[in-house]
Amino acid sequence: MIIDPSGRGPTMKQLYVAGLCGLVVFAVILAFLMARYQGYFVPKVNVAANLSTTGDGLPSNADVKFRGVLVGTVKDVDIVDQGAVQKVNIELKPEFAKGVPSNVTARIVPSNLFAVTSVELVFNGASNDYLEEGSVIQEDRSEGTIALQDTLTTVRDILNEVDPVQLGRVLGTLTQALDGSGRVPGSTIQRLDEWITTVSDAGPNLAGMLDDFSASANALNQSAPELLDVLGSSVQTANTIASKRDQLVALLMGSSATTDRVNDLFASNPDVGKEVTVGLNATLGAVAHEPSSITKTFQVFGPGLAALNTTFHGGPSGKQMVWNAGLTFTPYQPNTVADCPRYGDLLGPSCFTAPAEVSLPPLPEKLRPRALDSAAGLPPLVNIPGLPQIPGLTIPAAPLQAAAGTEITPFAGTPLEGLVPSFQIPGLPGAAPAAAPAPAPAPEQAPVVPSGTPISYQGNDAIVELLGRKPTVSELLLLGPIMKGGTLTVYDNEGGA
Repeated sequence: MIIDPSGRGPTMKQLYVAGLCGLVVFAVILAFLMARYQGYFVPKVNVAANLSTTGDGLPSNADVKFRGVLVGTVKDVDIVDQGAVQKVNIELKPEFAKGVPSNVTARIVPSNLFAVTSVELVFNGASNDYLEEGSVIQEDRSEGTIALQDTLTTVRDILNEVDPVQLGRVLGTLTQALDGSGRVPGSTIQRLDEWITTVSDAGPNLAGMLDDFSASANALNQSAPELLDVLGSSVQTANTIASKRDQLVALLMGSSATTDRVNDLFASNPDVGKEVTVGLNATLGAVAHEPSSITKTFQVFGPGLAALNTTFHGGPSGKQMVWNAGLTFTPYQPNTVADCPRYGDLLGPSCFTAPAEVSLPPLPEKLRPRALDSAAGLPPLVNIPGLPQIPGLTIPAAPLQAAAGTEITPFAGTPLEGLVPSFQIPGLPGAAPAAAPAPAPAPEQAPVVPSGTPISYQGNDAIVELLGRKPTVSELLLLGPIMKGGTLTVYDNEGGA
């Protein structure tokens, strides 16, 4: 910041006041955001549940469920009546509170394998009244709930009594005892006896503990059978985690590295998150406006991949990629209304702005074909049949004619007939007319050795003599078939040879 000391700019006092006001506004906005994060501006219905115990503790924001549906969260727990009653303050969602009867009761249940407790509202029949602001929920004292609490207490006592090291040994011995992979007959019974002995020595009064555990499991199955289902799925989850421990560690390590890279990306590009969020706003809005687009996307995804496979696919050896692409050299054609994008009933912006018909604009003078200024006075080029004429540069050419007046077709009588059009090359006369009958032979004379330059040429020599230089490949391909079987004759005229 540059401060103007001449007095035309703001004074230091004004700057201090503006900075202080900015800090106050920032603090107020931050406070509102924090309050919004803690749920102060979220509509809710406050109710309370009076419980005699909350087990091992009920944390804030614990789940409150009714018939398996999350209907609210726990705000906090107050101790009343000198600890005899624990008042659980619950915040219910307004859209669910009007569907929960007022005669429900509350109990504490574990919500997952890691013993995270939650509040369950027990349904006790239909009622004409529903929970509202300030309602009080009593504790559930049914037989199922009492059996559940006793079961959980018994399981906790059993787990406290069992030494984890001895429990591991017991489970290992049990695995070996029940392993029937081709053991010697009788060894399984011997190992089972060793396992029973080890289990018996694992803790005091093992038989009573097993009886209590069996009774607790039966009571739990009767009072809350869904908890046993959760326990079964949790055991399967724990086994999967134990068997895939190395992969889990690798996943966490990779996630840590990925998180670091993402942090570095946003640190070096702080505006990327804003741009992505703004860009996704239109995409998510379009998906919300047209939910069937997701289904249509998957419907066309398969045919799209099949069509893409016909364009891009692997080569014979599997190491190359074959691209089936076609290039079309067509005149410039601007888009019209017929070319605008359409998706169902949605129309692109160009459907309202593009013209119905487009006429090509005139070609600028600088882009029109013309001859060079240095070529002024030269005769115009002869147009090659089959190619377009260039205005001002070429003139129509007569077809190649023989002396008798018939047209000569290149590659006549070969599979290439018709591929190359007939054209007349300047300076090259037509084919010579048919020769007259030969006169009577003259008496033999002594052979004369020729001197000077040849008077006729054939084959490639005729092409070289015609062009005055060595022909190119294209000239050789064009003139070779024409000169095949012919002779280029050099004759005298009034100007010389």
